Amino acid sequence: MDRRKKIIANKYEAAVHDAISDIAKQNGCVVYPKVRIADALNIDRSGLDHQTYSYALKGHFDFLVADGQSLPAFAVEFDGPSHE
Repeated sequence: MDRRKKIIANKYEAAVHDAISDIAKQNGCVVYPKVRIADALNIDRSGLDHQTYSYALKGHFDFLVADGQSLPAFAVEFDGPSHE
């Protein structure tokens, strides 16, 4: 049984990734899908309450745009047509 999952789940996410990637590339940046919040932001000793800290460990950004030094520049949350 193949347990792999698609990183980009549907055609809408793929289209957003392609559009962001084209613009990012023109500006020396790279787009990464589904980056965990705690992998993009240093949350240790940040003063976050327990619930928010726990969410940062579990939640992810749909797309993270990083600059030429691999530092996060900004994140994109994409809620496609099937999102309620």
